[in-house]
Amino acid sequence: MSVALIPVVYGNLSDGARLVTRNMLWVIACYMPLWTYLNAQFATARSGGDAIMGMWVDGVVNLTMFLPAIFLLAAYTGLGPIAMYALVKITDIVKVAIAAWQLKTGRWVRNLTIEHGTVAAAPAEGGGER
Repeated sequence: MSVALIPVVYGNLSDGARLVTRNMLWVIACYMPLWTYLNAQFATARSGGDAIMGMWVDGVVNLTMFLPAIFLLAAYTGLGPIAMYALVKITDIVKVAIAAWQLKTGRWVRNLTIEHGTVAAAPAEGGGER
């Protein structure tokens, strides 16, 4: 559906720019199920109290795999930017695997109702001093 809207939304684009836009939308559409699953994993960890897991997984994979791969493809192949992006985004499979492993360990689950290792007692109803 989005591809059909390109001429309407981007009416001033050249034919070449429309082709690039259409191809990029197809790449994004193909990766959408994987990205949805990955974001669900990150949201699960955040809901359990681990707000940093997503940052670590994204940061480590992007710095150690995505960036080197994109530089190597740019330097040693004649691929265009969309093809390079489509190939290098395969690293998201590694992110999903690492996030799945992190979630299986259970370290992301934290009792957010406990403050600093102690539970504060709730005041008794009607029995307080005046």
